[in-house]
Amino acid sequence: MVSPVVFYYFSDDPAQNLMARPGYAGNQACFSHFLTVFGTGNLTVLTADQNASSVSFLRGLVPASQMVALASTGSTAAFVQMLTMLSGLSGAALVYFVDGPTLHTPDALTCLSEGSQIADYCTLYDSPAMYTGSGTLSPTGLVGNFYVFQGGETTRVVVTSSAHWKYTHTPTLNVAATAQRLQQDAPTFVSFLTQPYTQATFNCMWYLIGKGATAASCIPAKATPAVTAYLAPIVDWQSVASTT
Repeated sequence: MVSPVVFYYFSDDPAQNLMARPGYAGNQACFSHFLTVFGTGNLTVLTADQNASSVSFLRGLVPASQMVALASTGSTAAFVQMLTMLSGLSGAALVYFVDGPTLHTPDALTCLSEGSQIADYCTLYDSPAMYTGSGTLSPTGLVGNFYVFQGGETTRVVVTSSAHWKYTHTPTLNVAATAQRLQQDAPTFVSFLTQPYTQATFNCMWYLIGKGATAASCIPAKATPAVTAYLAPIVDWQSVASTT
């Protein structure tokens, strides 16, 4: 099993926290639960807009040497910062970006390792947006998802030892890839993620996959962002949150 290098974005940004969250999945609860699955050995926490409670909380769990304060707020800024921190890693090192409070099943680490063997980018998140809606073009780019048709993506499903995976066209930033792949695609990420338009992440991943990259999403999900409207389907996430 491959042990990933993890970059976890932890923020108390008021705008981020306007999104409705399940009562069992706050910032600190999700992070504590994350540590039961991944530990702190290969972890860097990217912090922004921390309140006093979060500062004290993180200092009690993570060495100061493994925390980096960001100059800018937002998950895209955190992802771009992460890209600047990969030079000391082996090209084959698996890098996992966790975009804010995210719940993980106990077998998430095993599945992440397996998913990294079948695609350039793998995500443990199965977004409900991949089963509803469709896409249109606007003056600023792609809005919605062209690949959702009659309730899902037209794709291929494969199986590894522990999970099923579907190849997807537009994963979120909750992704894992090798350091080499991320460094190769860094100019594209920077170009898209530093622009002031909506759905920058969606458009960036859509562009990369259109250029030949592959992305696989675990089904059912082994992780989900802790946002009520975007919880991955099928899984009882409240039960997951209660496991240690």
